[in-house]
Parts: sequence; C-alpha cells; structure tokens
Amino acid sequence: MENTPLQAANGDKVSDGVDLPFNFDHTSGVAPRAHIISYQVCWPGNGGDPYAGCPEEAILAAFEDAIRDGVDVINFSIGGGENFPWEDPMELAFLSAREAGISVAAAAGNSGPYFYSADHTSPWVTTVGASTHDRTLDAGKTRITAFESTGPAFTIPKNDIVGKGFTDEISGQFVLAEHYPDPNPNDGYAAKTCNAPFPVGTFTADQIVVCERGDIPRVDKAINVQAGGAGGLVLQNVNFNDPLVADRFVIPGINVSSSVGFSLKNWINRSNGTARGTITAHVNDYLLDEEKGNLLAYFSSMGPSRYIDNLVPDVTAPGVNIYAANSDDQPFTNNPSASDWTMMSGTSMASPHVAGAMTLLTQLHPDWTPAEIQSALMLTANEVKFQPYAGSAPTTLPYNFMAGAGAIDVAKADATGLIMDETIDGYMAANPNNGGIVNWLNLPSMVDMNCEKECSWMRTVKATKDGSWTVSTEVKEDGATLVATPSQFSLKAGETQTIMVKMTVPSVTSYAVDPDDGDSPWDGNNNYALFNGQLMLTESTGSSPELHMPVVALSNYDQLPFAKQIEFNREQGAETFVVNTDNYSQFTPRYYGLVKPRAGFHFVHNLAKEQL
Repeated sequence: MENTPLQAANGDKVSDGVDLPFNFDHTSGVAPRAHIISYQVCWPGNGGDPYAGCPEEAILAAFEDAIRDGVDVINFSIGGGENFPWEDPMELAFLSAREAGISVAAAAGNSGPYFYSADHTSPWVTTVGASTHDRTLDAGKTRITAFESTGPAFTIPKNDIVGKGFTDEISGQFVLAEHYPDPNPNDGYAAKTCNAPFPVGTFTADQIVVCERGDIPRVDKAINVQAGGAGGLVLQNVNFNDPLVADRFVIPGINVSSSVGFSLKNWINRSNGTARGTITAHVNDYLLDEEKGNLLAYFSSMGPSRYIDNLVPDVTAPGVNIYAANSDDQPFTNNPSASDWTMMSGTSMASPHVAGAMTLLTQLHPDWTPAEIQSALMLTANEVKFQPYAGSAPTTLPYNFMAGAGAIDVAKADATGLIMDETIDGYMAANPNNGGIVNWLNLPSMVDMNCEKECSWMRTVKATKDGSWTVSTEVKEDGATLVATPSQFSLKAGETQTIMVKMTVPSVTSYAVDPDDGDSPWDGNNNYALFNGQLMLTESTGSSPELHMPVVALSNYDQLPFAKQIEFNREQGAETFVVNTDNYSQFTPRYYGLVKPRAGFHFVHNLAKEQL
C-alpha cells in the first residue's frame, strides 16, 4: 500500500482509527502476493472479558481444515505453557501439518528473559523469538520551551521539557487543573486528573492546563479541558514506567514524563499566575539505522526445553514496534482499540515474519520440504545481540537459548548451498518415552543437556549446488572444545555429507573448602554449566553465504550418592554397588555404621565426601 497513515484508536468499539499527521510511503507484508486464509480459533475478547481465550478443540479443527485446504504455511501466534511434544494434541497437530508438507511458524512467547519460558519446543516446528528491526519512527516529537515567570528564578526550568504529541504550536499561561473546582465532587480527583468536563468559562483560550494521566482515555482529558475553555493541554505521566505517547488531542497538547512533574508544578505554583511558555509544533523522524536492528527483545521467551534436547527458539524475527493491520470491529471487549492499523510488539508479531519468509522460500524452492525450509532459515540466520540496559552498547548474547540460530535473512536462505531434512518417522521414533533420542534427529542445531565429559552428534547436509566446504568450530566458554569431522568436503548438487561433531566439557572442579565450615563442597564447581558454540560451514568460492549450526551442552557429571538403600527380604543376602570416583582427586567415605535389621524395616548406609 502507498501512503499508509499512522493511526491511533479513539476508544470506540467500531472505528477505522484516527489518522495521525504522518504517512508511511509504503507498507507491505513479507510475502505481499500470498493468498491468506484466516481460521477463527479464538474468542473475540481480551483478557478479563467474558468471551476470551482460544479453545483447543477450535485450534485442532482449524489445523484439520488447513491441511484439507492445502495451505503451504501456517502461522501460530498463540501462546501456552510448554508440553511434552509426543503427548500434546497441539504439538502433534504441528507434526501432522509437517507431514502434509506444511511449514509452521509458532510464537515462542513473551515471558522473557527467563530460562525455560519458551512455548512450542517440538523439533518439527519453527519456534520464533522477537528481535528489533532497523527502522526507527520517532513521531510526534515536541517540547515545552521559552519558560518565563515573575516568580523565583531558580524555579524556572533551565532546559526544555521534551514530550510527545501531534500538535500545533501554542503559547500561553500554564495552569494546574487541581487549582480549579472539581467538576465531579463525587470523584474527589476529577480536577487534577481532568476526568470530567470542566464548566464553560473555567479557563481561557490563552491557558494551557496540566492534567495527570490515568483512569480515562488520554484524548478524553483534552476534550474535558476544552469544554472549560482551555486552549492547550499538558498530560503528565504519574508512574515512572508510563510510556510517552504521541496523541492527537482536540487542542494542542503534549504528554510529558513523571520525572518532570515536580519541576513543572513547582514553576507554576511559585509563579503567582505568570508562568508562560510554548508547546512547539511536532516533528517526525523516520530513519533507517542498521545498529538498531537484530537486537533481542527484552520480552522474548527463552529455552531450554523442560522435556527434550532441542534448541528453542529456533530463530528470531522483527517483533518490536511492528505496524500491522488491526481489527476495526471490537464489540466484545471492555477496552477496545479498534482501527485499521496499529503498532504492536510481541513474538506474535515475529512469527508472521517467519511464516512470510517460509512462503517466499516455498515459492522459490517448491521441491524443499518444511524441514529443509527451516534449515535454510536457521543455517543462514544473522547474529542477534542485546542491550543489557537502555542506552548501553549492544553486546554478544551469552547463551544460544536466547535467540536460537539468529535473525532470519530470506535472501541468504534462498542462496544457501546446504540444507537439511528429517523424516516424519524420524520425529516419531525420537520420542524419549519410547526409548528415542531427540538429539539424534537431523536438526540444524545441536543440544545435549546431559553431557558428561563429552557428547557427540551426527548431522547430514545436502548440497543445493556444487561446492567445496571447510568446516570450523568455536566455543564461547573456556575449558570446552568442539571438534568436527571431516574438516573439508566437496559435493555436487543433490549429494549428501555426514558430519560428526564432538564437544568435550571440563571435568568437575571446585574451590578448596573446609569440610567442617558448613559450606557445600560443590560450591564453585562448573557442573550444570552451559557451554555454547557453533559449527561453521564455509564454501570456498563464495557461492553460498557462510552457514552455521548452534551447539549447546550442559555439563552434567554424575554425583556421589548421598545414601544407598539396601533392602533384604530374606535371612541372608548380598548386594554389590560401584561408586565411580574418577572425578574426585581424594575420596574418603564416612561410615555411620550399620543399623541392626528388623523385620519390616530398612537400614541405610550413608556415604559422604570428606575432601575433593
């Protein structure tokens, strides 16, 4: 679409939105010529409304319809706690879709940044985290300036007060709404919050009224002070975490942060009615800044899976401040935000980007399976970084479970020289409850959450074009090694190559401790530590972008038993057990003696480490 207006909701249940004074030159989906089928699976209300939620039976029916309709890709922007994939109807529906040749992108969830917070960890679905894009819109920038008053000079703000609002310029006297009679005495706070219309003649057209945010829609506060005759509005945030919002009020106005509340009110209170200043006309900044892109969203959910050895999320995609189509008819919610367009954030916005990318790759490579399409996106994904705090320099992610393989790049995925496939039978056979091993699946990532000394994986790649490849590895943490065999290979298009990968993690170490001081002898050890690395594949002639597979291993050395219980059900008996002490330089068992057996009772032989 051309010249798409930036919009805001007006609070009505049915509305095309309020056009703001900014237009995007062009708006488009990731796959603009794709045909879209929408399956209604959720009630129309939001949280707290009587008709809210997404019944599982409706979702499963929609999957059956989508398979029957022959769609190519399914986007699933619906959350829910993680479940064991081979026993959960939803996850098995994803598997049925893949068996039908359908790619599925699913939102990872917005419960970050915490381990084990990701949804949909099945190895046959592409789970999507959220990252930023490189387009920065700072619309409705305005400020209060040209302060003056006859009050004490030290009360006059020394610097401009910045804020937001789509506004024309206005100069006038600044007054506090709380200094005027309460238009709704039963409320008690209607004056300072401007929650009710002020009587005609309360203000003059030369006055700019300061109201506190809260309780009612922001734009209604401007209507209420306009009713009293005011010419302008300052909407002051009350809470520190209230965002600045660029609204289009019925009169010139600005939204300012709570941090300026004291200085603003002190200036007005000490001015004896002479506080004057100017709200400037708004300006809009719309910039492309590559450094702003591919930063992990603070809310994006993380792995690992609680149940299986699988990387989650698989990839990330833009999910922060996405301008998206919106419902203009919202009659079943108590808090409608109806409009044709709106700005949204969440992994529910990131997942459709991946679904669109899958759609393009399906068109470009109709012979690729869903597993091969997923592998192309993962192998070619770009690095994702994060900002530890606002304004800090972007830094490398410490864990692969934060962003998976990285941020998708459709052009690079299309140009990949290698892809990877897995069969439906392979997925079914990997069920660990039936003796399967998930990390044996041919996935474009490697995870082992039970790595004792060393762990290994086998992966098979297929060439999409002729090429000669060099295999290299890297590990982020000291003490671990990652080795791949072979280190080089050549393939013709259609040929395959198996790669063996082995990670060695350091032995258990511990700080010297006094066994009698009450400290745990395990303090300071590296057991249960995550080791993160990647396997890199580089084509010698540059016919393919560099490819990579994330690798994660959790060091998990067996510990000595705290107690060994032996049960004899007859007068005589013997039992032998072995304790492996290879990981301990010194070991002295501490015996507490045997308990005289009695019928119907057990005795316990305790073992404890004296020293490490």
